[in-house]
Amino acid sequence: MGAQQIRDVLHYRIEQADERFLQVIYAMVEAYAHQHELDTDMEHPMGYQAGEPLTLEELKAKVARAESQADQGMSYTVSEVRKEASTWLKGSTE
Repeated sequence: MGAQQIRDVLHYRIEQADERFLQVIYAMVEAYAHQHELDTDMEHPMGYQAGEPLTLEELKAKVARAESQADQGMSYTVSEVRKEASTWLKGSTE
């Protein structure tokens, strides 16, 4: 499954989600953003508004940063994310 298909599925699931699921997803995204020092400006996420085009230089810089983070092991496997989400779900029922 490609990145766009994953985005589409996630958007669909989020639209159907109850508050508990949204809290889990929010916690996971914020933890990931904090660990990877991502931009947390919610008014202009990632430094630009949706639909605003990037210059070629900006795009190259973002790609280089993402590649550097991946090379440094700053990523999660699907199984790691599932394990973490499972832990959060168990903790939210107690």
